[in-house]
Amino acid sequence: MLETQTQAIERNTGKNTKIPASIFRAYDIRGVVDEQLDSSTIRMIGQGIASEALTNGIDTLLLGYDGRLSSPSLSKALIDGILSTGCNANHHAYALSRKPYY
Repeated sequence: MLETQTQAIERNTGKNTKIPASIFRAYDIRGVVDEQLDSSTIRMIGQGIASEALTNGIDTLLLGYDGRLSSPSLSKALIDGILSTGCNANHHAYALSRKPYY
């Protein structure tokens, strides 16, 4: 599954990425900010996720983030990537961790 996610990002962004496969987990993406996760990486991930959503007939994605200091800037990069594909982003800003799962 890890390989498929990375390949989807590369296919949908048209870029050969250097996104570390180790950041992809079963239900989320985790990494060290400014080392494994920076604005350009997050933007590419947003493009990949949104492109897959559009391919599957989903045109709007719901976003929220937690209280970490890096959340607002990473959220902006993710939204930029999503919007660049033509997909919509419904941004709820700060959210409890379990809220987006419902």
